[in-house]
Amino acid sequence: MSDPLSVQLSVLLERAQVAIDRARELANTDQLDRAYVHYLRASEITINIIPNHPDYRATASQRPGWY
Repeated sequence: MSDPLSVQLSVLLERAQVAIDRARELANTDQLDRAYVHYLRASEITINIIPNHPDYRATASQRPGWY
């Protein structure tokens, strides 16, 4: 697996969105344990990886909606 900080921010956001979508699908089918794992994945990306990404500050100032 590659270093998450070397992945483009747009790819990280897409991965987080996919994880959230999958978590919702799983929650709707009462697979709460599996949904939880996907919610954790999405939160790890959005809370820990993206804010530490080298391009985050520049992107956040250029695209305030992403912040």
